This record gives sequence, C-alpha cells and structure tokens, in this order.
Amino acid sequence: MKRFLFFVPLAALVMTPAAVLAYPNAPSIQGGIQAMGLDTIPRTDLSNLRQVVDRQHKLYELRQEGLKLQAEDGGTLTPQHRAYLQAKLDAIQAHSTD
Repeated sequence: MKRFLFFVPLAALVMTPAAVLAYPNAPSIQGGIQAMGLDTIPRTDLSNLRQVVDRQHKLYELRQEGLKLQAEDGGTLTPQHRAYLQAKLDAIQAHSTD
C-alpha cells in the first residue's frame, strides 16, 4: 500500500502537461501574471486611480440624491428634478473626460 501511495504524486507529475511545468508564471489574457492557475492583481495605470475613485464617489452621491428626490416625488421624478440630475451627471461625465 505504501508503494502505491508513492506512485500517485509521481503519476500526477508525469501526466501534467509540459507547458504548465515549463512556464509557471505565464502571462494571462488580462495582462497580469498567472501563477498556479490564478490571476494576480492585473497591471493597471495607478496614476489616474484617484480620478477614477473620485468619479465613482460623485456618481454614488448623485445616485443617492436621485433616490431621495424620487422618494420625495412619490416614486417618479418630476421633469425639473430629472433635468437637474441629468445636468449634474453631464457635469461629472464632462469633468472625467478632461
């Protein structure tokens, strides 16, 4: 029985494709490094991370404001509130593309 248990890991190594053994840290499709079949943190440009986070925060605040106005309007936004929210969204979008 002990002899059989010795051959199980050996058989697994023999049956493993050579490509997996030759390149354990091969580039993945997403551009990061693939290690042992799992993608690590993808390579991204961190210089604009602050802008992305600020934009997401502003969009979240706009959503919360829109939900509050919708509740105050009885479930449907008034045309004035809809135009107000659209103007704020347009300003956020215009600022994020600069």
